[in-house]
Amino acid sequence: MLTTHPRRGAGVMSSGLETVRPGRRYYFDGMRPLALTRPPIGVFLYSLKGWGVLETPVAGGSGRGGGVAEKVPEEHALLVRVPSEHCYQSAPECAEWTFVWFVFDHAYLIERLFSRGAEDFLNRVFALPEESAPVKAALALVEHIWRGGGDDTFTVEEGLFRWMLEMERWVFLQKHPLEPRQKLLEQVRAFALRHLAESLPVERLAAEFSMSRTHFTHWFSRVTGQMPAAFVREVRLGEAAVLLRDANLSVKEIAARTGFADANHLCKCFRARFHFSPGAYRNLRDAAAGGTEVAGKA
Repeated sequence: MLTTHPRRGAGVMSSGLETVRPGRRYYFDGMRPLALTRPPIGVFLYSLKGWGVLETPVAGGSGRGGGVAEKVPEEHALLVRVPSEHCYQSAPECAEWTFVWFVFDHAYLIERLFSRGAEDFLNRVFALPEESAPVKAALALVEHIWRGGGDDTFTVEEGLFRWMLEMERWVFLQKHPLEPRQKLLEQVRAFALRHLAESLPVERLAAEFSMSRTHFTHWFSRVTGQMPAAFVREVRLGEAAVLLRDANLSVKEIAARTGFADANHLCKCFRARFHFSPGAYRNLRDAAAGGTEVAGKA
């Protein structure tokens, strides 16, 4: 079964459900000549039965018949960029390989997944249970198109973004499991709140955990996916927002209570995080209390 999406503007070019049986070879070369003359695309393929193979290059080599071979069995998916050095294909020893797939050419997703997120997403195989959120999002997208919804570009694009976000969430949680991540964040949050008005360099946090600055930074980043200084800044900003909302203190006083160097430092960090100045944020509180509108971001 194969359906072709009629409108490229939504970001999905085509989608399909295929079964490869003995006597038929399935082979896709990520560097096929035609691909080199066109804008890049992405391919997501999910194995429902049997298995295929993704080959990617070793350092300095080619992924077309001479690289690292990885199975794509049931409840696994591959995600590849075309053009790039890889190939995926059926395996002669597999009696039957059934998979669902879609091809997308949404420029923002291509850049986000394969440039900024290349380490996690470029030419990769993922273990994804059928009930996992990324698979549900992918199947819902394909089903919507197959049922005649391909002309609804807004819904198709929404489904494509939902799939991408679920993929990013899945990969993030695989790298940073929720329980140890949450435990460490709560420990550091509690320490930062106990010393909210004080300077809190990473060295001091590291000492609390009996580690060097470098060791602690690497460990914290590996477990949580964040940098310790950035997380402490988030804690401080959250408390500053609470004080702006609930207390009639000057910005200077709030900066001192939440560990910022001065009011200017707080304003700069606050605007970068919330896209409002502290004064505009406080005006929102006053407007909500008085039932009036705020004209703009001060």
